[in-house]
Amino acid sequence: MKSPSEVDIPRNPAYGSGVFRRRILLTRKSDTQILCALEDCSHAMQLTLIVLDNSIAQIHGEVLRAPVDICSSAPMHLAAFAGLELHDDSRVYAKHTPPNSHCTHLFDMSMLSISFALSGKAQRRYDVNVADEKDGVLDATIYLDDTLVHHWLIRDAHIISPSSLKGIALYKGFFGHMHAHFVASELDCAKALQKGIMVAGARRWNMAAIAGSPADNFGPGINICHSYSEQRIHLGKRSHNPSRDFSDTLEQLLKFQ
Repeated sequence: MKSPSEVDIPRNPAYGSGVFRRRILLTRKSDTQILCALEDCSHAMQLTLIVLDNSIAQIHGEVLRAPVDICSSAPMHLAAFAGLELHDDSRVYAKHTPPNSHCTHLFDMSMLSISFALSGKAQRRYDVNVADEKDGVLDATIYLDDTLVHHWLIRDAHIISPSSLKGIALYKGFFGHMHAHFVASELDCAKALQKGIMVAGARRWNMAAIAGSPADNFGPGINICHSYSEQRIHLGKRSHNPSRDFSDTLEQLLKFQ
């Protein structure tokens, strides 16, 4: 599958002076119910997790905004988690239900919701910020409840700073490296930052200009996720009004406007 740079997509004229922002908010609504909300330039989603006796009783998701119209059907796969016990190692769930059968972001929201359920906390907020590329470098940070957890510099899809992570690729082998370096909330934040960096590239393009066009003309690859599965992607269309710019309007995140 072609990359966006290989097809004729108009550039975003604002790229170069802005910031990709993603906010994920987890809230304990009751002893058994957890709500997870996510929004960034390309996505808006919600997920509800019901926990009983240390197990997943129910899990539901809703896609409010996404780049491809068939993303809206991705929550159906969340049923695969029902009945599973809560576990602090997300790799347990990846063995039970292939992550690439899910919406990548709903799967990650599920993992954060499970981690949050085990934490006993009332609320947690993740804020990912990726400045538009300058001189070939991406400057990326993630804050957890207003505390900086990771600050990475990226060049050619590899971490160049901090020195402890220098040379690690953002794709192949990334999770193995992160599990070797981090645990608990630092591990959750490393994974969330990586996904934010991946999505931040969408700011380069004027996606509204290609609304309604076939979704299989470019993308991350076949069978990478629910919408890009071989059985679906050839049926998908680019969404209308898909993008938001939160560079200077952080307060608008999670208002789902």
